[in-house]
Amino acid sequence: MSQQDYQSTETYITVVHEHMLPVVLFVLVAALILIIPYWKIFGKAGFPRVFGVFMIFPLVNLILLYVLAFSRWRIPPPRPEN
Repeated sequence: MSQQDYQSTETYITVVHEHMLPVVLFVLVAALILIIPYWKIFGKAGFPRVFGVFMIFPLVNLILLYVLAFSRWRIPPPRPEN
């Protein structure tokens, strides 16, 4: 490889790395926006809250959505207020 090939490769890698930070931040924010409501919903339905994290995975989220929709929710009885 010539010196010019190395320089163009290094330039390409630099440009890609500079543009990766906004993409990674966007993906993390989008994942949190998705996880937080499901975390609360699973907790209120009596399921392990960590199921909310699994909602970011394709196909797993469909399975968990059906589990959430069609299973019996283990909601604890309300506490009497004094």
